[in-house]
Amino acid sequence: MPTPTPTPSVCVNTDFTVNDAAGDGCDWYADRPDSCGNYDSDTFRASEMCCGCNGGSTDLLSDPQWNINLDYAQADIYIADLDSKYQDLMQRMTRVTTDWQTDRTIVDNYYWNKKLMPLVEEGSRLDEKTMRTIVTWIADGTQVKGKPIAEVFPGIKDWMLENYNPEGNGMIEMFGLDRMPMSLQEYDGADWFEYYTCFKDNAKWCTDQECVDLVASSTCWGYDTWNNDFYQCLNSEGTDCEGLDQYFNK
Repeated sequence: MPTPTPTPSVCVNTDFTVNDAAGDGCDWYADRPDSCGNYDSDTFRASEMCCGCNGGSTDLLSDPQWNINLDYAQADIYIADLDSKYQDLMQRMTRVTTDWQTDRTIVDNYYWNKKLMPLVEEGSRLDEKTMRTIVTWIADGTQVKGKPIAEVFPGIKDWMLENYNPEGNGMIEMFGLDRMPMSLQEYDGADWFEYYTCFKDNAKWCTDQECVDLVASSTCWGYDTWNNDFYQCLNSEGTDCEGLDQYFNK
């Protein structure tokens, strides 16, 4: 009986995805055996991994003797059982998500209508009360000729509430005091001499024109007319004093 011829061994590089220190794999050493070992690293050994450097692997896998005998009838039973379990799982998941959506809607409506909205309404009432408190505080704390401005101009609080503008520059603009209709204005509250005395007493501490203008337009506004006639005359250096003339000729 003849002796079987052995299958020639084939060398296989075992570097896989590992490269040497220069970034090359075993294929590079196939034509450069003199470079073997020159670029080894902690993870790359040319003499162990590369066929070109007498490394690599020549082990052959033994030919397994496969014997497959699948029970397709049993497979159908497995499939049917798993399908039933998946169907049951999906139905339960659907019920959970449906119940979740329903309950979430109920809970959302409850907290929105019964919990949150009352707080929002309470906040609105508190905001209104806060605004009225601020207006009262400003009106009662602002005096014209020694009297609270609310006594001199009885409708000022309602006017301030209705004309409030948070973007206004200063209290007068914020509460629309510079736009009050004549029916709310009390011309007799203005006093040129008090205004001018107030201006001189306060402007002497100013170091720039902006401060002087602020004194004339805001600090002493309680003695000015609501048309700002005194301020206009003073600010124009005497060239726009028609309102002041009307004040003295009234």
